[in-house]
Amino acid sequence: MKLIAFLISLLLTISALHACDCDNKFKLKVGTFEKTYDIKKLSADAPVKIAYVYDFADNLHLIQESTKALYTQLQSRGILEKVDAIVVPGDKANAMGAIFAKHIQEKNPDVSLVIFRGSNKSGDFKKVTYTPITSPTPKTLYMREDQAQTLEGKNVIIFDDVFSTGATVKAASSLVHQAGGNILAYACVATEGETDGSHGGKIKETFEGRPLLKVAHLPVIPQ
Repeated sequence: MKLIAFLISLLLTISALHACDCDNKFKLKVGTFEKTYDIKKLSADAPVKIAYVYDFADNLHLIQESTKALYTQLQSRGILEKVDAIVVPGDKANAMGAIFAKHIQEKNPDVSLVIFRGSNKSGDFKKVTYTPITSPTPKTLYMREDQAQTLEGKNVIIFDDVFSTGATVKAASSLVHQAGGNILAYACVATEGETDGSHGGKIKETFEGRPLLKVAHLPVIPQ
């Protein structure tokens, strides 16, 4: 069963990795989901153009297919039973992170969901500032004291919708370590900016010594 799950996950990843029209359009295919997006700058001062997948936060078809594919990868790697908590950095991937955690709860009912907010609305116990690839403006992640208590001594997966330079998840990783948590793996729907394996390059399989799970790759074009 683990081999079948791994093969299904691999096929989903390959179909997503090959779904690129490198002019100004990008076709994303994950499972039964397929849609074409613009490649553009998100702001006038942005240093790069990206595939603007604007509906990671609220497209239920995309969310369901993506989180299902990631769940299959967790199963095939033997990670699923070890997970105590899912950590989501920022505010954009909250819905997707919640559905991902719900999938895992079907196998592991005790798994927790922790969201490090991008704004300080509840009093910050710990915070980390970072600069994302899509903007020159620094951002901050905040961790509450109760979240730190939840993560202490727990096995954690850090989840985000898109992984580019790793600045956001690295900031989340810092907060998890400050809370005394252990990171099992990183998971995302798509990576961007790394070499596209469909052209003979090597796709990242790990980040900071931990598995990096994903189902698609998005192009990044420096400006």
